[in-house]
Amino acid sequence: MSKQEPRHLKRPDSPCIQVCRLEGNTCLGCHRSLDEIGRWSRMDAAQREMIWTRLDALPETQG
Repeated sequence: MSKQEPRHLKRPDSPCIQVCRLEGNTCLGCHRSLDEIGRWSRMDAAQREMIWTRLDALPETQG
């Protein structure tokens, strides 16, 4: 049995998956808020990690 890498070790630069469709204030593709999307490039590593942690906790069908 092989040991799987934690999801955070394989992270791309952004959670964006090029499926940009909004429902309310949330993108259905990346599951970030409009505010998070807008601020992403200006966030520091700790702020991004907080978002990645929330996204990682979503069920696989959502995140």
